[in-house]
Amino acid sequence: MLVYLVVVPLWTLLLMRLMAVRSVVSPRSLAGFLLGGGLVGVLSIPFAERLAVPYSEFSQFGMYVQELSAIMRQLILFLPVVAVLAGRKFYKTISIADAFLIGFVFGFGFDLVTYALAASNASEQLKELTWLPPGGVSTAKATFAGRVIGSA
Repeated sequence: MLVYLVVVPLWTLLLMRLMAVRSVVSPRSLAGFLLGGGLVGVLSIPFAERLAVPYSEFSQFGMYVQELSAIMRQLILFLPVVAVLAGRKFYKTISIADAFLIGFVFGFGFDLVTYALAASNASEQLKELTWLPPGGVSTAKATFAGRVIGSA
């Protein structure tokens, strides 16, 4: 359990930092974005889902409601990143590596918090976070990128 909650996330953050080697974002700022992604996601995603599906029923529009809910979740995680990148302080000095790293860490913060919450209530050890590609989620049926790539 410790491996998947500590070592894999550290491995993922290390690889992303190496991929964005020209980034000038400090580790302190990255830790803030990691926590921000976790807080924004956990606190506002249920609100967005309740806005898309007010009565917990999908009715005949089930597929469209699920798509709307997924789009709203991505927008909630994407808008704070855009707000940071469009700010006057960063606008002229930000690079592509900085933008990618901020977006990745923000989305990974949400994935990490939701994974930790799921692991705290699981009856067996969860092994969904992948070593390669970093930031991915693997189940018995498929491997996919979590909210990480959508935010980056």
